[in-house]
Amino acid sequence: MGCLMKVMISVIFFLSGVSALIFETLWFRKIGLVLGNSVWASSIVIAGFMAGLALGNTLTIRYGQRLKRPILVFAGLELVIGATGFIAVVLTPLLPELMVPLFRAIFDLPWGLNLIRLLLAFMILLLPTTAMGMTLPILVKALCYREPSFGRVLGSLYGWNTLGAVAGAVLGETIFIGLLGLLGTAILAFALNAFNALIVFAIAQKFSPTKTRRSIADVSNPQKLRPVAIPKRLLMAAFLSGGILLAFEVVGLRFLQLFVVGTSLTFALILAVILAGIGLGGLVSSWWFRRKPNAYDFVVQVALTGALALVIAYFSLPTFLNHFPLQYTANPKMIITLSLAFFFPISFVSGILFTLIGSTIKEELGDETLSAGYLTLANTLGALSGAIVAGFVLLPLLGMEMSFFLLAAMYGVVALLLVPSTAKPKRFKGNFSNFSTFSLSALYLLSLFLFPVGLMKDFYLRYPVRRYTQRDTKIIRIHEGLTETIIVLEEHFLGKPLFYRLVTNGYSMAGTSWRDRRYMKLFVYLPVALKPEPRDALLIGYGTGSTAEALSNLKSLKEIHIVDVSKDIFDTSKFINPFRESPPLDDSRVKIQIEDGRFFLQTSARHFDIITGEPPPPKGTGVVNLYTQEYFQLIYDRLREGGICSYWLPVNQLQVSDTKAIIKAFCNVFEDCTMWNGSGFDWILLGTRNDTTSSNEALFASQWNRASSLSELRTLGIELPEQLGALFLAGSDDLLKMTEDTKPVTDNHPLRLSPELLPKDASGKEYFSIMDVAEAKTRFKKSDFIKQHWPQAFIAKTLEYFDYQEIINARYANTDDFSNLHKVLTNSQLHTLAIWLLKSDADELRNVKDAVKRGYSNETTNYILGVEAMADRNFDQAEHYFRLVREKNPSIDYLRIYALCMGGKTEEATELAASLNLAQKDRSAASTLKWLRRTFDLKLNP
Repeated sequence: MGCLMKVMISVIFFLSGVSALIFETLWFRKIGLVLGNSVWASSIVIAGFMAGLALGNTLTIRYGQRLKRPILVFAGLELVIGATGFIAVVLTPLLPELMVPLFRAIFDLPWGLNLIRLLLAFMILLLPTTAMGMTLPILVKALCYREPSFGRVLGSLYGWNTLGAVAGAVLGETIFIGLLGLLGTAILAFALNAFNALIVFAIAQKFSPTKTRRSIADVSNPQKLRPVAIPKRLLMAAFLSGGILLAFEVVGLRFLQLFVVGTSLTFALILAVILAGIGLGGLVSSWWFRRKPNAYDFVVQVALTGALALVIAYFSLPTFLNHFPLQYTANPKMIITLSLAFFFPISFVSGILFTLIGSTIKEELGDETLSAGYLTLANTLGALSGAIVAGFVLLPLLGMEMSFFLLAAMYGVVALLLVPSTAKPKRFKGNFSNFSTFSLSALYLLSLFLFPVGLMKDFYLRYPVRRYTQRDTKIIRIHEGLTETIIVLEEHFLGKPLFYRLVTNGYSMAGTSWRDRRYMKLFVYLPVALKPEPRDALLIGYGTGSTAEALSNLKSLKEIHIVDVSKDIFDTSKFINPFRESPPLDDSRVKIQIEDGRFFLQTSARHFDIITGEPPPPKGTGVVNLYTQEYFQLIYDRLREGGICSYWLPVNQLQVSDTKAIIKAFCNVFEDCTMWNGSGFDWILLGTRNDTTSSNEALFASQWNRASSLSELRTLGIELPEQLGALFLAGSDDLLKMTEDTKPVTDNHPLRLSPELLPKDASGKEYFSIMDVAEAKTRFKKSDFIKQHWPQAFIAKTLEYFDYQEIINARYANTDDFSNLHKVLTNSQLHTLAIWLLKSDADELRNVKDAVKRGYSNETTNYILGVEAMADRNFDQAEHYFRLVREKNPSIDYLRIYALCMGGKTEEATELAASLNLAQKDRSAASTLKWLRRTFDLKLNP
């Protein structure tokens, strides 16, 4: 074959790989919108995809030998892939409307629901994936007319096609989807397939069998088409090698999420590295066959090398981790580095192994088409089995570490299957007896014997925990389940649990500290203030159960539906927060649904008074589906008339453009949308379905009159109903103006939510400007929503509490001022805010009182008891406790002086200040003393 022709064919199959991966990405996104992103739904889509490929492989085995012009068939397949792939992208969103009646009928039958999902996924992907499964064997047949070396052809085509997939994975995620949307990207992929088909039609004459080493009679001679003995051992080796690689990919992806954020870009980069390894392995094997036509003699050694590469990668990864800061990141440099270190070696070996196994099969069968067909069929079925077994068996039963060990061991089984049988003595020429085979066999056994069992527990699982350790931290649960690796941390204070942190796949998903509980429970407190007697509620995402707990405290609710994709999250709840008198999942009104939240909304016929969402972070893979305009429309449709939706907006994880795109999507659905401050940069979007009611004072304040909620409201710093309105940030008119030049996040444009995890403006300057209390207060006064729904008497009362919200905001901006404490203590009856300003909280106070009951006392307990006394306005008692702390912490003196002044003992305060000479200590102390002198008219020498 001429050099130019080789280049053209390589480019064609490269572009075919680009198109295939782009289509695969689009199909998975689109089908995820329709069938959900639960572990079952995702696995079913993978199964449908692989089944289509396998069917294509099978068709080439059955009919491939009879093809007289395979190059023209390949051109036709490219057109089929492009056309049917594009149609699948276009038609998939129309399925819910057609399938909802059936889904509703079998919704409570998981096996039936998943069977329908499998059939749908298979039907959607049947034609394009079947055509994809035929392309490699058909093109191998076409090129083998002109190139006598099957190994060279197979390795080259496999390599270039897989490298095209690398380009498709990266370009699709970083450029095409963001620029063109899903539909526009599908058109581009179709154009690539059509371009390929046109070029192939143009050069097809060059591949005429009459002009090559094989004649048409060869493929039409019945003697040539007789059944052949199937090399079962070799096919089993191909099956296992495909299964090992896909299982390693599944387990490895879970593993790397301990260190990097699992965004769509993260997965695209990891997939690109895996595919690059496979593709380069294919090209190297092609070069190897050019240099050594019997390169398949080394197939056993290559299989054993796969085991060594896996063990070494697992053992050596800490070396690479230590080159990066201890932070959970989506930094592409870190993602690519870790992927190269961990995935690339095994992928590279797999690319070589695929080609060598294919060549050994060719030596057995003699026919290129049959060999390529059987190879790809066995490898595809193995990949399908490996993905399913890894996700549903290995991870939940063995965990990541022992899964890696088992997969490494399985390479030995592959090697044994590849050892030549005595019936074929000429093949491999005694390969098993040579020195390299014995050496690698010994190293293989040694690597299994020395496999670093315990490295997962001692290092890898503790690595993400180190990011979140602030106090005395204890790991109380590690669970490797179907959907995530769960680590539950228990933060201790004075020997007792203070709060809990739920870490999933390395990410701190939720916690039970007061900061976390504040915004999570406001998802309920805000809507209930406006709709005090809701009958039923839907919670999407469970987390640590704080929102569910707030719902379960509402006696008016008849049913509480909680939807989460992870059963393990629910099972973990019993390990979290023993301070709850009645865990929400024990409430008989609670109905649990293990399902994707969006799929539940699409298929449920129920309507709710309150729908609230505590989903995973929006940058997580697939989570954008819970932040699009179409998704918010589903929520709107499931609300009763007058119902209310509250939704999490974590702006600390979003670029400003992301935040605006989500707000735009929400407000395009909820015309009366408003935005509220939950806790720091955890904000809340609120919208109703045509609610025109007004709340009276008694109903509005009812949550503060119920014992079940009053204590927690005070703990979370929402001590009075007037404070609720001070959380207001913006009304619908303000939000529309803020987003007037912004396009919404939609199903077709998911990458309007950028892949960057942290805001480019790390200072949060623009977010602080939105939180500016003076501006928020003005927006509150002119808001039509407030005028409509807020009790008139509370509007005036709320205005003065914006000043105290400013003090709360200042804590997040690290601009605490001693004068703020004085303002709180003298101008209000607020208790919790005073405690916060003195660097403590109600949870710490709970543990202190427990410690005192146990007879334990030190400077920490005395300080916090002094803080409580100060918040109680018992200044004499506060000074007493601060005096006890003074011996260990002299910097407490300014608080003693303040307490004396507030208690009316200015003479004692003056004497104490004079004796301590605080002005000489540091600038901060000098500033504090100056403020004390001015505020209380202390007679001190300058």
